[in-house]
Amino acid sequence: GWVALEGVAAGVVPVVTNYGGLGELVSPGAGFLIEMGTRAEIIGRLRDTLSRLADDPALIDAKSDAAYRRAHDQFTWSAKAQQTLAIYQWVLGRASERPQFAMPTPDLR
Repeated sequence: GWVALEGVAAGVVPVVTNYGGLGELVSPGAGFLIEMGTRAEIIGRLRDTLSRLADDPALIDAKSDAAYRRAHDQFTWSAKAQQTLAIYQWVLGRASERPQFAMPTPDLR
């Protein structure tokens, strides 16, 4: 999963299966998710997605900035430290609301 995230951090828009960690790390606003199914269905969906992207590369460009922003806003060491601090502040009663770090983030769905 981290390989996809490294690509996203460089502004590369990944095409991944929507399974496990990849489905959380790569949001629809910052990548292309291939839904799970049989082997033949996954291959067909991948073929369709890649054909669509070959026909219209602007679809990739439209997600590149969001991909870069998502990685740098949520997955840097600094961002993770801030998220951890927010959790501790809440646990210690110093914050009134429970922190929400749901994946994928709503603004990039």
